[in-house]
Amino acid sequence: MSQWTHVNGAFRFDYVAGVLPPLHWNDILGVDRPSELEEADWKLCSLPYGSEGPLLFNINPHPLRNHLNAFNVQVFGDLRDFGSERVEEIFRWFRGVCHRCQSGPPYPGIRDAVVTIDVEGGEYRLLTYVDGILSDRLVRKRV
Repeated sequence: MSQWTHVNGAFRFDYVAGVLPPLHWNDILGVDRPSELEEADWKLCSLPYGSEGPLLFNINPHPLRNHLNAFNVQVFGDLRDFGSERVEEIFRWFRGVCHRCQSGPPYPGIRDAVVTIDVEGGEYRLLTYVDGILSDRLVRKRV
């Protein structure tokens, strides 16, 4: 029987095109296009992955081109054979993205972020980043 972990979240990034250097999503999130990775490459990217692939993301530019809140990035995935003992991998990745984007150019600024982690038959966690503060909250622990 497989162990599944479901992940859903979003990051809001500030960026001013033409003033700041061009963005390289591989450096920010760990890979440019996770849906195009071959299985042999999963371990080479910094995205957490299960036996059927890594987390995925959609990069959504703000519809008003010159808006400071330039990008909203949706992160999601159903990680198979990924249980409670590996949840720390998601925490490390989330913290890494937040810390890199807190450091200034060449990274965009980070406004806020939230990620939920639901381990089937296990815990449900909520990770947040607001005003430079990271938090991890256990919402539910199943026995």
